Amino acid sequence: MNSYIEKRNKLPKLLREFILSDIPRYEVERVCFMYALKEEEIRAIARPIALIFIGELKLVDYPALIFKELKQSEQIIYGISFEINQRIFARYPDFFKDSQDLLEEWLRKKANPLLSEDAAWQKVLELEPEIQERKQEKEAERKVEMKKMEIYKAQLENLPIDTALEKYPELGEQLITSNHIKLKMFPEPVRPSIKNWLSDYTFTIGLSNHDPIVRGNYLFKGENTHTLSIQDREKLTTIIESFEEKYPLSINTKTKQIIFIAPERKETPQIPIRPAINQNIARRDLEPTEIRRGQESYPQKEILPQPQKRFQSDEERISAWRKDLPEKRVQTDESRNENIRFSSPQTLSTEKPPEIPRPVAPNYQAQKPVARINYATPRPMPRNVVNLREE
Repeated sequence: MNSYIEKRNKLPKLLREFILSDIPRYEVERVCFMYALKEEEIRAIARPIALIFIGELKLVDYPALIFKELKQSEQIIYGISFEINQRIFARYPDFFKDSQDLLEEWLRKKANPLLSEDAAWQKVLELEPEIQERKQEKEAERKVEMKKMEIYKAQLENLPIDTALEKYPELGEQLITSNHIKLKMFPEPVRPSIKNWLSDYTFTIGLSNHDPIVRGNYLFKGENTHTLSIQDREKLTTIIESFEEKYPLSINTKTKQIIFIAPERKETPQIPIRPAINQNIARRDLEPTEIRRGQESYPQKEILPQPQKRFQSDEERISAWRKDLPEKRVQTDESRNENIRFSSPQTLSTEKPPEIPRPVAPNYQAQKPVARINYATPRPMPRNVVNLREE
């Protein structure tokens, strides 16, 4: 028994609730009466059903199981098995995967019922009188609820707020917000009733102002309204719209209160805000390595100004200038080859490396020597130039 309860509790919730309900018992009793079985034979039909649900027995063996208990023909046995399968097991084809195939097989072998479903159900009601009693109780409860609803609807009256206040003055004392409000004509805060809210509204923007912009400013930026909750602001908005637009409100004439209908709100899915992308980083990530190479920022060294040298004669100045000239370096074949670098091999594995012709080095010795001027030898001065040193 304990193993049965443990296996039953492991069933899916839908199947567990079904097997614990009264529906399987009523369906078994109806099928038995449809095939003119006796009341004491109902137990033999119902016993294997719970064991099939928990997996201890197979549905395909159900006709053989009840055939051992009943002294009926094979056609009657398959007829009972077909009806039980159709009303109980075939409800859950995902759990009893062979139920549909067995229905087709048993349909060809079964006999037709001896009694109609309605007549069989009447016999079930005689056997189970609580079914009818439960049905009568539910019907009585439904009638009571309908009567309450009719009485409640009879107490409701649809009127604009100004007409309702004239007809039912007690309506003005109904509270529509949570906190007290301030009125300029009273030194202390007053109750947040309909009458006080309308007094604050008319004193702030006038007796009749249909401008929705002015109305919205009052509802959201007023001294008493900017701290209201969403529910309280909706109630106040309903009162003001009825006051300005003559919109009818549902009023309970017995309790002298307005019936506020809460609007249905749909939750909008919150879209996560994506962080801002650093354009510099994104652009650098998309650039090839060859483009970014050489663009790194290095700290610049501070260049100090060099003091200028003073020369006593032109010969010293020219000699210093010659020392600063860059020397020409002759590149040989070996030095040129050493400066060549490749990031990856330039030939395929199946190819032979091509023969690269060596460049011919220029013959600097064959060039004509540059004439040098000997400034140490004094030069004859032109005739129109006066030598100030001699004078």
